[in-house]
Order: sequence, then C-alpha cells, then structure tokens
Amino acid sequence: VALLAGWPHDDLASPRLLQWSDLPLPTVLSEPGKTGLDRLLGAVAASVVRQPGQAALIIDAGTATTVDAVSAAGIFLGGAILPGLTMSARALHQQTASLPELDFSKFCLGTLPAIGTNTTEALASGLLHGHAGAIRGLVQTMTAELEATAIEAPQSGLPPLLVLTGGSARLLAPAIPEYLLLPELCLQGLAIAAALLPETDC
Repeated sequence: VALLAGWPHDDLASPRLLQWSDLPLPTVLSEPGKTGLDRLLGAVAASVVRQPGQAALIIDAGTATTVDAVSAAGIFLGGAILPGLTMSARALHQQTASLPELDFSKFCLGTLPAIGTNTTEALASGLLHGHAGAIRGLVQTMTAELEATAIEAPQSGLPPLLVLTGGSARLLAPAIPEYLLLPELCLQGLAIAAALLPETDC
C-alpha cells in the first residue's frame, strides 16, 4: 500500500487492490478473505489450462510449499501448507548447534541417494527426499478425496492436472509425476483476473 502512494495519477487510472471476491473462482472456503491471494491466483490460472471436467492440483514450492485443489467443476476447495525448502533448511541451521545451512544448488534430487554418508548429504536427503515425499503423499491423498467427492460435474476420466510453480519447483520436479511447469502461474492468474474486471474499475 505504501508503494501505491507514490503511483502516478496524472494520466493513469487509480490502482486497484485486488480482492478474492474479484476473482473468477468459486470457492467453498470458510474464510476466503484470509486465504493467500497468491494461492487463489494460481488456482485461477490452473483452471484455465486444465481440461473440461478435469480437476487440478497446484504445487507452489516457494517460501512455504502449498498444494491446492480445484475440483472438476472448477471450484477452489482449499489445500495444504507446509514449510518450504529454504525455510526448513534455515530453521535446521538456526535451531541446532552444528547443522550447516544447506546449499541446494549443489544437489540434484534425481541423483541424490536417500542414504547420506555425511551430515550434509543426510540433510540434503531429508530436506529434498522428505519434501518430495510429503508432496507426493498430499497429491495421492487429495486425488483420492477428489475422486471420492467428484459428484458435482461430469468427469473427464483424466487424473488431476498437476501444476508446478514456485522458486523451488525445479529442485522438486524430478519427484513429481507428469507435471505442468508454469513458473509465472501467479502472474498469469493476475492477468486473467484483471482482464475480467469492468473497465471502469481498472
């Protein structure tokens, strides 16, 4: 908001703060106004790229990692939030006596042994394989829940579309099956939502 105070007003329309209610995304959330707008915008973009009648699961591997679900009918159902890779690594370093802070650029999940032969390798295994395992587990559980409750729309027969985004997405990609990588997912959702706003409100 402070940045908007210096926005030029002479020849441009006044900026507008986007609200969840502006989004073309029905939800069943109990408190949609308290849900991160980045999660909702990601769901908006994922809803556009999924096939008709296909559910979607959005994996956003950022500061926090979120796994969110859009139903086959295009309804945002909610999801799960867990600490991101960098946050987890920093917490282990700061809250223990001698664990180093991991440099993820030195490791590749696709070739990283699960059994680390030293402390650094063990950290890398726990963080990368553990994080990937948590995501796979959430995807599996959410897929089962989507299948069990998918009565509100004709089904495509396709499994949920897995959309991967976020700063740590490429680190985790080797462990995610058949994903669609969309690095600018949140911005794509913002562009879609902005294009649908009435011109007088832009």
